[in-house]
Amino acid sequence: MSHTSGPAKSKYVREGKLHIAKSSLYRAILDRIQIHKPRGLLLDVGSHVGGFLLSAREQGFDVAGIE
Repeated sequence: MSHTSGPAKSKYVREGKLHIAKSSLYRAILDRIQIHKPRGLLLDVGSHVGGFLLSAREQGFDVAGIE
């Protein structure tokens, strides 16, 4: 998985708080994507700190992201 690293990969995200706060939104977006592409490589352009990428990886995608 590639996404923002270093200082931008904050303790806030490592603890999963951002992921939990937005996980229902991420699941809804991924549900719509999976209608057309159930699995495979997902590129997130503007991935911020990687919360969406974490959700996508949990749903079986190979993920890459860039801020």
